Amino acid sequence: RWAKFSSYWRSQWLKANISVYGLTDRTNNFCECLNSIVNAMNGPHPNIWKLISNLKLIEMQKSDELKNSVACEMTITKRRSKDMILLDARIKKATDIFNESPNVATFLKNLTYDSKLESSFKARIFLAGVDNDDWDDDCNEPDGPIIPNCFNEQLNFRTALLKRKAESKSFIADKRRELKVKWKKVPSNYVPRKQIPKYKEPEMRVEEDSTPVDLFFKLFPKKLFDWIGKCTNERLDILAAVKGEEAQHTDGNEIILVIGCLLVMGYNRLLRMQMYWSNNATLGNKAIKNAISRDRFLLLASKLYFNHPVKPKGADKLYYMEKLVKSLKHTFKRARSESTFQSVDETMVKFKGRWAGKQYMPQKKKKRGAKIWSRSDAMSGYCYDFNIYKGKEEGPAEGTLGERVVIKLCSTIGEEDVVVCTDRFFTSYQLMKSLPYACVGTCMANRKNVPILKEKLKKGESSSQSTEDGVICFKWQDTKEVLLMSNCHDGHITSVERKQKDGMKKTVACPEAISFYNKYMGGVDMTDQYTVLYDIDRKSNKWWKRVFQRLLMTAVTNAWVLYKQLKKKKNPLIDMLVPLAEDLIEIGKAGSKVQRSATNGRPSKKAKLFIFF
Repeated sequence: RWAKFSSYWRSQWLKANISVYGLTDRTNNFCECLNSIVNAMNGPHPNIWKLISNLKLIEMQKSDELKNSVACEMTITKRRSKDMILLDARIKKATDIFNESPNVATFLKNLTYDSKLESSFKARIFLAGVDNDDWDDDCNEPDGPIIPNCFNEQLNFRTALLKRKAESKSFIADKRRELKVKWKKVPSNYVPRKQIPKYKEPEMRVEEDSTPVDLFFKLFPKKLFDWIGKCTNERLDILAAVKGEEAQHTDGNEIILVIGCLLVMGYNRLLRMQMYWSNNATLGNKAIKNAISRDRFLLLASKLYFNHPVKPKGADKLYYMEKLVKSLKHTFKRARSESTFQSVDETMVKFKGRWAGKQYMPQKKKKRGAKIWSRSDAMSGYCYDFNIYKGKEEGPAEGTLGERVVIKLCSTIGEEDVVVCTDRFFTSYQLMKSLPYACVGTCMANRKNVPILKEKLKKGESSSQSTEDGVICFKWQDTKEVLLMSNCHDGHITSVERKQKDGMKKTVACPEAISFYNKYMGGVDMTDQYTVLYDIDRKSNKWWKRVFQRLLMTAVTNAWVLYKQLKKKKNPLIDMLVPLAEDLIEIGKAGSKVQRSATNGRPSKKAKLFIFF
């Protein structure tokens, strides 16, 4: 039998592999022959199905190309996918091993396969229609038929293949969606895991007569400016040693002056930094010109450092931002008590340079850059905590990335009367169960332990299921399907207004949890909106300088939120930003030990106009 199989493989399969495919039933006959040979063997073999899987995946790939071909012809000279090339090489290698093997046992012992191709095969088609042992690769028990014999019922191979492909998709979906949690219809006596607390206005921990600059220094302390000046001096010493010159050191007050000028450049934007020192009345800025010379500002702005310039071996990816991030996280939480309603989300800082932690998110407006996880007040946009994402963590990790992010950000809350809103990237059943706070968020339908809600709903209709742990999941039909999970809501239905095509508003039924989510989810987006309103956003080839610009504006917007709450007025951000920048410039000029005023003479030839911040 094996001799027949060998001759059939060489004479039929190899010819089919290099000739026009799909015009004959060679593969149909091959599968029938192979199936009968395998079933005639004494007991199952742990490697034979792997060979079959490679062959069947070749059939699947070629059938797809046949379907997409206009003339229903495909030759080996046509361009093929990477997977097909790898599979063809695997078949050729298996054929060579077979021809060199003295017997069946030696051939099966020497047969190897690619685990990646195996997983790709499993994701597309399963070998047995009834026996699940083939799927689990369990060779301790006798297997059922390795290849279902469905060709007698349907002579057309392509039709049979498409049918099996559709069946395999549903089988894989059911296999992936095996639930370890029992979901059922929401009972009348359902009690959520957590309760929504009453809103309580956050308490400010600042003096009542604080000015904008006082609030800013509360969040961005002067000691931090002294530290930046010290690290910048170390960098200036290195550059001076290379040139054989003496470094002109700076101090914390001069750094305050530079930061004040940067804030002015944020709300009074020009094309190039050098234009602020222009003698043209419509370009030059007197406040900046009278505060610091152009060359000195460009030098300091380009050499700002927030940690020791010499990075030690084995240092963390966030080494240059460690001290700054630690200080700001502490001051943000200390200046204001926790809000009742908060949201967790991600924000991107634009950066196209080189950094190991740079992220690419094509669905975002800023596709490339540094990713920051933030936790903000849903009512005001005040940022309480943040973490810079530096890439994949080393070692084993528990749960999904979204779960770990939310738990880490919420570990610093310290109060119980808080509701956290998350989006679909973070939400999961395990998060709802393990988080010690009330939580609500949209979720993905293919997440683990998410109920399967197959009902087809009309617009405004909803369905829900709950667990004994006090977690509920809603499906609501709006323009698209919305899937939401909560541990602090019941099945109560409310109403919302939706605009129709003719512009008229219509009242639509909606679960209360979804209405709550829409109201309190936008805290981080609000913070992001405020920070980019007058963003510094100056070009730099250092990722940590771009992140510093974002954190600086976050401190400014937090100070603005405190200022509004202190004065009990809704003043726009510019009303606080202008006096803040002016005060920082004056404080820097008065306290700086290095007094270097600007000159109105001819610009120096040594000015390095190509220096970017």
